[in-house]
Amino acid sequence: MRNNSDLGRFKDIRKILFISPIVGMGEVTFILRTLNIFRNNMPITRIHFLSGRYSYNFLKHINGLDECISLESLNIPFNMMNSISGKISFLLSLPRLFRFFLSQRYEICVVSSRGKFFSIAIKFILKLSGVKEVIMMMPLLGRFLNPQTHVIDSYKQILSFMGFDTKADSNGKFLTSVKAKEYAEAFLKQNKIDKNIHTIIGICPFSLKRIKDWSAQKFANLINELQSDKSIRVIIFGYKDQNRINDLLEMIKHKPPIVGEIPFDLLIGLIDMCDHFISVDTGPMHIASVLNVKTIGIFGPTSGTMYGPYGDKNIVLQEKIDCPYYQPTFMGSGRIQKCYKEDRCLISDESCVNRINVEKVINALNKQMSDSNHNKSKEIFR
Repeated sequence: MRNNSDLGRFKDIRKILFISPIVGMGEVTFILRTLNIFRNNMPITRIHFLSGRYSYNFLKHINGLDECISLESLNIPFNMMNSISGKISFLLSLPRLFRFFLSQRYEICVVSSRGKFFSIAIKFILKLSGVKEVIMMMPLLGRFLNPQTHVIDSYKQILSFMGFDTKADSNGKFLTSVKAKEYAEAFLKQNKIDKNIHTIIGICPFSLKRIKDWSAQKFANLINELQSDKSIRVIIFGYKDQNRINDLLEMIKHKPPIVGEIPFDLLIGLIDMCDHFISVDTGPMHIASVLNVKTIGIFGPTSGTMYGPYGDKNIVLQEKIDCPYYQPTFMGSGRIQKCYKEDRCLISDESCVNRINVEKVINALNKQMSDSNHNKSKEIFR
């Protein structure tokens, strides 16, 4: 890997491809925040992204990507490689991938994948197709990830090492539609929420990993407290597991409106209507921070320092972790944190995230409301 001794070598690149088979909603925001750095350093470059269909549905909304391609559209069975037959099917599909790379004539490819089999095969095909330089991200993440630094700042350090000028704005934007704005406005109207009068607080209580979830009882207590202030309106950004939603609702005095599974652009539009967003470590939390919604992240087994909502106005709540399994930089290695992998705490009956009490969340919200100095309510929530 070359370092910044060859500063400026990217300026004349015509075409670059990023490959990551699985990109979560939160990771999409990390990509979005660093894309402007690529754009400023590579003004004539067309930037493409190759990923799975699940990730494609997020990536296509990033402003600045010239083209998003799904592996499925190329008939590449990347998602079955946990079995021997799946690996064989993937190997048999490589000639199609070779022809695709050959036809596109990419000059540089950046590959990010925790799967060694996928990474080795992709690197071989890229080199065979004539790509001048293949950059493997996992070794760089292993080198630059720091438990005291947000992952976005670590990405900037990697880009600086590669020769990029990283002083460019790293906020980034999502591509939004008129339909998304109309949907959000209709949702508020239907639920008698007036953005000019009410303080709108989005609540995201669930993630795909239960070990990251604050208890439903604590979220219910928080929502009951919030809704005791008539100037506040709560919107719950739910999860497809309806049983979990129902359990939460049973503990809430006045049922707030719930957003279930909706297309990504509609989700962006609705989160953008919020004044504050309180969430466990999950994708909508990162979406809120990108949209400059004041965000409070509730963290346990994953590092709030590294993966919390990015930005000075946002707050991370996390108790000190004294656990033999806690490995804050595990996202950049092949070794997944054991409790995260098994989705359960290995030393207690409940996750460490539940060491955080409701009062700490209320205090964080009060601080944000005080700092924002808005006039929607006469007094700070108490």
